[in-house]
Amino acid sequence: MVISGYQYNLSGELFPVPRQFYNDRYLPPLPWREDQRRNLLSTLQFLPWQDGGVILLRGKLPLDGLLLFLGGEALGRAKIFPRPEAQISSVLPITRTDFMGMLSRVQAQSNMVVRPNRTELVLKKIADEGSRSPFMARLFMGILRLRNAVYPGPAEREKFDRSHELIISALMNARASAQDIAQLWAVHIRKVTSGEIVRLKGTTIHIGEGIDQELRKQVEGFLNTAVRALKQGMQKLAADLHVEIGFLFQKQAAFAAGLTIIEATDPSLAGYLRQARLWSERLLESRNAIEHEGWALPSVTYAHAGGGIQAGEPSISGQPVSQFVTFILDRLLCFVEEVTVHCLQRQLPTEITVTEIPVAQRLAEMPQRFELTLARGGRSMWQIAYHGSSFEDT
Repeated sequence: MVISGYQYNLSGELFPVPRQFYNDRYLPPLPWREDQRRNLLSTLQFLPWQDGGVILLRGKLPLDGLLLFLGGEALGRAKIFPRPEAQISSVLPITRTDFMGMLSRVQAQSNMVVRPNRTELVLKKIADEGSRSPFMARLFMGILRLRNAVYPGPAEREKFDRSHELIISALMNARASAQDIAQLWAVHIRKVTSGEIVRLKGTTIHIGEGIDQELRKQVEGFLNTAVRALKQGMQKLAADLHVEIGFLFQKQAAFAAGLTIIEATDPSLAGYLRQARLWSERLLESRNAIEHEGWALPSVTYAHAGGGIQAGEPSISGQPVSQFVTFILDRLLCFVEEVTVHCLQRQLPTEITVTEIPVAQRLAEMPQRFELTLARGGRSMWQIAYHGSSFEDT
């Protein structure tokens, strides 16, 4: 388990790896190809170090023979460290300019053709926020880091990633709908209060700009995507990690029976799910009312109040709609993070566990909440427990 990275510099002193070289923010330069009669012999790659650089070779050619083209002090200090699929030089007193000069001499003084690798790297924007956002740092990047410790190989991660992607996509849509609902209602209240869209004719109130249809559309979208993240997404992801939570979405008798079973082996999770049932049942019942009972969000009401007009906010599950979606979204974000981390924690090797980073110690550029620690001698182990704090404050 990597707790933090260190490198020897050219003087043999051990220093922390500079932050810009960590794998969450570093993209190494593409390798160069060495061909002979259009047959790939090897690829060479320059990797910058603290006060020099390392050369990485993959392929058939011996790295020590190519380092002859460096010459000077670098050649005298060069050592080769063979690996099963690569050869790596020791840290050399060279820059990228020196590396490019070596390639030029290889091209000019041998029968090999040196050319850049034309592999394309595609960077695709998925959101208008980055790692500074708690949502992205904790629910996306933080969880994927923990998943690496459970599934070390790319092929093993694919199943987890499919379920996780479904959850994140649904959460982003639910969050967007919740934001649109809050904005829609805030703007409407302002326009009604200011009289901008209100006209009185006797005792009749005329509203020139209604929001009922759009509000219903956004609420329906929120409920559908929130349930998709919770019921379909989290149930499948937990099952992939050998934890059964399907009873959370069943009727009371089945829920009680499932809770009894899990309480025998995982009492902390059982206690968490018992509390989560209180809000998740409201979410599921509200969505089912639309899907199966034809329920629709009530219309906005308007009434005379203190010489002006007051708009009455529609309610869902006994709560004003803007408050309902804010509350449910917050509970859902906490649930996804905490249940996913707990399920991953159960699958970690016995020597490793998960600890919670205090809020004050989280990095501003990526305020992730959880990280790995040693089970014995490390930081205190995190245990899942239900709380009423908001996602942003946890």
